[in-house]
Amino acid sequence: MGELGEQMPKCLIEYNGETIIQRNLKILNNCGIQDITIVVGYRREQIINHININFPDKYINYIVNLDYLKKENIYSVWVSRNSFNNDILMMDADLIFNANVIKRIIRYKKKNFIVVRKETHEDEMIVLIKNRRIISLSNNQSINNLDFDYKAESVGIIRFSKYAAKEFIDKIRLFVSHGDLNKYYEEAINLLLEKFKFWVLELDKNSVVEEIDTMDDIERLKSYLNRSINSSVF
Repeated sequence: MGELGEQMPKCLIEYNGETIIQRNLKILNNCGIQDITIVVGYRREQIINHININFPDKYINYIVNLDYLKKENIYSVWVSRNSFNNDILMMDADLIFNANVIKRIIRYKKKNFIVVRKETHEDEMIVLIKNRRIISLSNNQSINNLDFDYKAESVGIIRFSKYAAKEFIDKIRLFVSHGDLNKYYEEAINLLLEKFKFWVLELDKNSVVEEIDTMDDIERLKSYLNRSINSSVF
């Protein structure tokens, strides 16, 4: 994010008059999701102060990851492990999404699933599907030796049942015990797939989930918003 990323975390970047985190929390609250935990690290005081100012009556559980520079996101899950004791919706914090996708997630009857888009891109997390079930997650495009029906791209939103969530933490504990923490949490999910059925929820034309990695992503979304100003997409 260049100089802007040196001044603030990505979730505090403004989009359409609101910060990403402010917009997302409003959508979650309006859809009935009230029990929220946020793992914070980089410039955590800025995030906490911003949320407290904009949601003074809302309780948020904050968990601090002090090793965010040295370890991958599997460690953010590990420090928040005590929150994985019930059904849980886990999402990355650098996403812009609309209410439609959250409503579809709430209505979806599957207990364990990953939200995906059909289009895949280089260096993104690829989901392999066979007989409508997920068989593997990987950001390695060398998947020719695997038997699958089709592939999709994870958008960074995952639903766990209570039992899968607890098992997920047990799998991550294996990585922790070996000091193997420069991993993505999807590697632990792969270890769950033999025991738990994981399905996909595909984005439809009215569902929006976009990851913000560069300023070009922000400009692209602004253009998208201008084209969609008279629609219900955003």
